[in-house]
Amino acid sequence: MNKTAAALGLALLAAPALGEPLTLADCLSRAEDSSVQYSQARLQSEQAAQAAREARALLLPQVTAQGTYDKSDDQATQLPDANKAVVHADQPLTPFSGEWTAARQRVLERTAAEREQLQALRDVQRRVRQLYFGILQARAAIASSDEVRGQLEKLLNAVLPRYTMGRAPSFDVVKVRAALSDLEKARADQQARLVGQSAELAQTLALDATAPLELSAPTSEPPVPGDEQVVASLLANPGLQALTDRARAARVAIQAARWSRLPQLVGSAEYGWTGQTAPEATLGWDLALSVRLPLIDWGAVSARVRQRRSAEGLAKAGYEVERQTLVSQALESRVRAENDLATAHRLRRLLPDTKQAAAAEVDRYRRGAATILEATEGINLWLGMSLDERAAYYSYLSDLADLSWAGGRAPGDDGL
Repeated sequence: MNKTAAALGLALLAAPALGEPLTLADCLSRAEDSSVQYSQARLQSEQAAQAAREARALLLPQVTAQGTYDKSDDQATQLPDANKAVVHADQPLTPFSGEWTAARQRVLERTAAEREQLQALRDVQRRVRQLYFGILQARAAIASSDEVRGQLEKLLNAVLPRYTMGRAPSFDVVKVRAALSDLEKARADQQARLVGQSAELAQTLALDATAPLELSAPTSEPPVPGDEQVVASLLANPGLQALTDRARAARVAIQAARWSRLPQLVGSAEYGWTGQTAPEATLGWDLALSVRLPLIDWGAVSARVRQRRSAEGLAKAGYEVERQTLVSQALESRVRAENDLATAHRLRRLLPDTKQAAAAEVDRYRRGAATILEATEGINLWLGMSLDERAAYYSYLSDLADLSWAGGRAPGDDGL
């Protein structure tokens, strides 16, 4: 059993039963083992690791077994070692040769791929959090809609008898039914959003996309970090670090291209049986040192150097673009998180009074002390505030997830 399969088995054993609600930590843990996006990054990292291993192996003596059997009708023309059965070894000798620099380049590329693998995992975790909070927000919106619908139906039950007896205009009935219709449409939109996000999250977690997905709502409200803390944490972003490694690898590749103009020294050794004919073969050894000096390459080396220099410039420019984007996004997310949290607290304090006022307006209408517009407006105000409070709260949690992603913090460091 390979390590990936073993890790997946342990994760499934540690996961809660399907009948139990999944926590955010459960979802993040399952996503690490089941995400296709992360699996691709893991394979790319493994590919880069094997390329580095291959490059390092080429620096060691390359040992081969060689054998030649030659027979001619004129043995005098055969070479002294025309027949051989030897062990042959080649070793690059110059530490500034292309092989040595290529090995350094592959090591840096492996490091970059490892950081990109970590960034891919963080991308998956960020998306899982967005889906998790989006699902909870949609469910809260549906629950609020159902609660408000009860008040609208209560108001409709008060309007219909008065309309039947001619004590209420038809506008009152139309107004309440229109409000119910708008409510049903909004609820249907939330339901569609819930189905789509639940299916995406379930597939990310390797669960049945059509099965009910029960989630546990978070109860904590972690603090929002300050601007200086946010900017300082960006240096730990693995995506930025990977771009730095890519730039270093390109710089080493420039050296490799330049050093290909220098003499290349290769030492070789042979040990075994050699002879002009097979019966005359004797046991012995042979040492050799070969020098290869490029004279005319028709501009190939210069072109290779310019390519590597362009690759280094692209990596540096990509780093700066990504850094500036992360700084602006992180600072915006931090301010948005503060505003969303403040909005959620403010609306949470107003919600009980708003709900009570909506119920009071319905009772006043039943007594003939309020118009239908006042009654429906009170209910709509209650619904809107309830939806806005939940939207602000889950937007605040999503903002914190964005900050954690941009700043290179590990899952859970933001308190969720």
